[in-house]
Amino acid sequence: GSLLKNVGQSSINDQLLMQFDLSGFDISEFTEARILVECAIIPLATRRIFPAMLSKLENELRLIEENADNPQIADQHDRDFHLLLLQASGNRVLQVFSDVLIAYFEKTRESLPDNDCQYFLDTASKQREILSYIKKGDAQMASELMRVHLLEKKI
Repeated sequence: GSLLKNVGQSSINDQLLMQFDLSGFDISEFTEARILVECAIIPLATRRIFPAMLSKLENELRLIEENADNPQIADQHDRDFHLLLLQASGNRVLQVFSDVLIAYFEKTRESLPDNDCQYFLDTASKQREILSYIKKGDAQMASELMRVHLLEKKI
């Protein structure tokens, strides 16, 4: 007989990352995937988000602003904000696609604006607006703002 083993999420994540590395996808494909995934999870996150997660998201926005003069650190908190939104969806399958997001951030890291504080302050401001609509339960507006935000970033 066969013994089937439960494949863990980290194993799936590792396999996906390896496929992404080998694929040679360009940045426009990552942007497109991000828009589809991140906008699609907002209705789930809006319904399922809990106060502790809202606090974590708000903290990441504060850290982006506090570190706006350090692109590497601000970018890390930007990434963490997006990963927390994926977690807030409560859907483990969608969370596996967080590796698309991580790969995107890694591929765009060298394109970060050098010490452009305003870039990160604007990013945090737009994300704070998205979060405010999530808090109000307006998933449609939050999703549209996320789509516009991701299209504007285009790094």
